[in-house]
Amino acid sequence: MTFKDLLLILLNACLLVAGQIFWKVGVQRSGLNWVKLFLDVRVWVGFLAFALATLIWFRVLAKVPLSRALPVQSVAYVLGVLAGCLFFHESFSWERWLGVAFIVGGICLVAR
Repeated sequence: MTFKDLLLILLNACLLVAGQIFWKVGVQRSGLNWVKLFLDVRVWVGFLAFALATLIWFRVLAKVPLSRALPVQSVAYVLGVLAGCLFFHESFSWERWLGVAFIVGGICLVAR
């Protein structure tokens, strides 16, 4: 796996998390009113982020074995935790942070 492949996987993960952030904000603002949700621009930006992530993932899959690419993509879990803390002020216990550290360690082992 090349450095460029790693960057593509990281971009993919960032887009996946960005899509989740936009969806969460859209759902919170709409109150699960399906009409408001469907018309909310943030929801559509989330869809766009997922579409771009999918196109990047196709490129990754064409070049990188799935058994290496998919575990590295789990960096999205780490980014999701950070996004929850930064954007939604969610609190996390030290046990969760320890779990995040294990995920990062696993990513490093698989990416080697």
